[in-house]
Amino acid sequence: MKKKILVFGIILFALCLTVFGFINRDNQKTDTKATASIESVADEEKEWITVKDEVVPPFISKVGPRFNSITKEDLLNAKSFEDFIGRAHIERIVSYKSLSVVVLENRDDTDYKLTTNGGSFSPEQLELLKTFDYSSDLRVDAYYAEKNAETGVVENSHWTPYLTVVPETQATYYNSKDAISNYLEHYSKEATYNLDRDQLKMGEVTFTVTKEGLVSNVAIESTS
Repeated sequence: MKKKILVFGIILFALCLTVFGFINRDNQKTDTKATASIESVADEEKEWITVKDEVVPPFISKVGPRFNSITKEDLLNAKSFEDFIGRAHIERIVSYKSLSVVVLENRDDTDYKLTTNGGSFSPEQLELLKTFDYSSDLRVDAYYAEKNAETGVVENSHWTPYLTVVPETQATYYNSKDAISNYLEHYSKEATYNLDRDQLKMGEVTFTVTKEGLVSNVAIESTS
């Protein structure tokens, strides 16, 4: 698993081709200073064609962990499913049927899954939790019987939180998270100005930010 990774992020796009404009632009080196200011974008604006705003599809993005975040420390301290849910949820649960830890890769399940009876992790599951490094993804599957908050009737239910392991201290953005979105929007204009917005679907690019503040391990996870 990756070392010296400070944070794992995701950019969700409303533009499928934006990622190509970003990745392939001049074949520049992979690592890019995460603290690059928006002023540098403005200085290079003359390199690109001028595009009317009304023909550019909207650029929508989200930057953050792939799934719900959990620190490595909290993951190592988890002993049961109750460490992943709130007090009100805990009090509704009458009994547990099974508890599983599933290793994920690119959002999908892998063949590595450990299951135990009850709501507490088995020794084998606790050892598995220790192997998850920063930016790793996992899912915790719990099946149980709980009391319906409105009717009081006991019902079968399940809860499956998807989690991404993050550092105790995550990266901060020098020019806010909007700086990344603004950068990509600016440099995608030439590739996207003539697209049919009705044909666009969500895309995803993953990357990591190292302790040195460099963006690395950039990969296109999905496009339309």
